[in-house]
Amino acid sequence: MLGHQGLGTVWNLSLSGWGFSRGLPLRPDEDCSVIVSSANHQRILVDEAVVMWVRANESGTEIGTLDPLAKVRVENYVKRLVNECAEAIQ
Repeated sequence: MLGHQGLGTVWNLSLSGWGFSRGLPLRPDEDCSVIVSSANHQRILVDEAVVMWVRANESGTEIGTLDPLAKVRVENYVKRLVNECAEAIQ
Protein backbone atom coordinates (compact mmCIF):
# COMPACT_ATOMS: atom_id res chain seq x y z
CA MET A 1 0.00 0.00 0.00
CA LEU A 2 2.67 2.45 -0.90
CA GLY A 3 1.53 6.02 -0.56
CA HIS A 4 -1.85 5.23 1.03
CA GLN A 5 -3.04 5.33 4.61
CA GLY A 6 -6.31 4.44 6.23
CA LEU A 7 -7.83 3.85 9.63
CA GLY A 8 -9.70 0.76 10.71
CA THR A 9 -10.75 -1.39 13.63
CA VAL A 10 -9.26 -4.82 14.30
CA TRP A 11 -12.01 -7.25 15.36
CA ASN A 12 -10.19 -10.55 14.94
CA LEU A 13 -6.59 -10.85 16.08
CA SER A 14 -4.13 -13.72 16.10
CA LEU A 15 -0.44 -14.23 15.45
CA SER A 16 -1.15 -15.50 11.95
CA GLY A 17 -3.77 -13.06 10.71
CA TRP A 18 -6.07 -10.17 11.47
CA GLY A 19 -9.59 -9.31 10.40
CA PHE A 20 -10.52 -5.65 10.40
CA SER A 21 -12.85 -3.02 9.07
CA ARG A 22 -11.09 -0.29 7.17
CA GLY A 23 -11.50 3.01 5.43
CA LEU A 24 -9.19 2.24 2.53
CA PRO A 25 -9.97 -0.02 -0.41
CA LEU A 26 -7.86 -3.17 -0.50
CA ARG A 27 -7.67 -6.04 -2.96
CA PRO A 28 -7.03 -9.74 -2.36
CA ASP A 29 -3.35 -10.73 -2.75
CA GLU A 30 -2.28 -7.12 -2.18
CA ASP A 31 0.79 -6.63 0.03
CA CYS A 32 0.45 -4.13 2.85
CA SER A 33 1.87 -3.07 6.17
CA VAL A 34 -0.29 -2.55 9.23
CA ILE A 35 0.17 -0.50 12.38
CA VAL A 36 -2.17 -1.26 15.28
CA SER A 37 -2.52 0.89 18.38
CA SER A 38 -3.86 -1.09 21.32
CA ALA A 39 -6.01 0.19 24.17
CA ASN A 40 -2.89 0.78 26.29
CA HIS A 41 -1.36 2.82 23.43
CA GLN A 42 1.26 0.27 22.46
CA ARG A 43 1.89 0.22 18.73
CA ILE A 44 2.31 -3.05 16.85
CA LEU A 45 3.94 -2.83 13.43
CA VAL A 46 3.52 -5.54 10.82
CA ASP A 47 5.95 -4.88 7.98
CA GLU A 48 4.57 -7.55 5.68
CA ALA A 49 0.99 -8.75 5.42
CA VAL A 50 -1.07 -10.06 2.52
CA VAL A 51 -4.75 -9.28 2.02
CA MET A 52 -6.46 -12.68 1.93
CA TRP A 53 -10.10 -11.65 1.54
CA VAL A 54 -12.23 -8.55 1.13
CA ARG A 55 -15.92 -8.24 1.95
CA ALA A 56 -17.67 -4.83 1.83
CA ASN A 57 -15.53 -2.65 4.13
CA GLU A 58 -13.85 -5.60 5.89
CA SER A 59 -10.59 -7.36 5.09
CA GLY A 60 -8.57 -10.27 6.37
CA THR A 61 -4.79 -10.29 6.29
CA GLU A 62 -2.25 -13.03 6.74
CA ILE A 63 0.73 -11.84 8.73
CA GLY A 64 4.03 -12.38 6.95
CA THR A 65 6.58 -10.68 9.18
CA LEU A 66 6.10 -9.82 12.82
CA ASP A 67 9.16 -8.69 14.77
CA PRO A 68 9.79 -10.43 18.11
CA LEU A 69 8.66 -7.47 20.24
CA ALA A 70 5.42 -7.12 18.26
CA LYS A 71 4.83 -10.87 18.59
CA VAL A 72 5.16 -10.65 22.39
CA ARG A 73 2.79 -7.66 22.45
CA VAL A 74 0.16 -9.52 20.42
CA GLU A 75 0.52 -12.65 22.59
CA ASN A 76 0.17 -10.60 25.79
CA TYR A 77 -2.83 -8.70 24.42
CA VAL A 78 -4.64 -11.88 23.39
CA LYS A 79 -3.89 -13.53 26.76
CA ARG A 80 -5.24 -10.49 28.60
CA LEU A 81 -8.44 -10.53 26.54
CA VAL A 82 -8.94 -14.25 27.16
CA ASN A 83 -8.46 -13.75 30.91
CA GLU A 84 -10.91 -10.83 30.96
CA CYS A 85 -13.52 -12.89 29.12
CA ALA A 86 -13.02 -15.87 31.45
CA GLU A 87 -13.43 -13.63 34.50
CA ALA A 88 -16.60 -12.07 33.05
CA ILE A 89 -18.14 -15.53 32.54
CA GLN A 90 -17.48 -16.67 36.12
